[in-house]
Amino acid sequence: MATDVSHSSIGNDIMMVGLATQVITLAAFGLMSLDIFLRIRRFPGNLGRSASSLRGKKRFKGLLVAIAVSYTAIFARCVYRIVEMAGGWRNPIMQDELAFIICDGW
Repeated sequence: MATDVSHSSIGNDIMMVGLATQVITLAAFGLMSLDIFLRIRRFPGNLGRSASSLRGKKRFKGLLVAIAVSYTAIFARCVYRIVEMAGGWRNPIMQDELAFIICDGW
């Protein structure tokens, strides 16, 4: 627990670096996933027989949708956390309990 403003500031800065790193990492993952998706979509005939059969299954498509929705929710929450922490602990965004419940509940 910080006893003065300077120690509190250091803690906030560490949290901001962590959140920024998380957003950068998630963005890189998203871009690489999008690249793979576009390459597979562009060259569908180059897949093996087992990959082609898996690609056409409804459960696999459902898995891809679930991954995309999860990724989007996590990425949006991380970006929101940066905005939330940028104003410090007394930031009005951080004090908004309804937004907190909505963001952490989904």
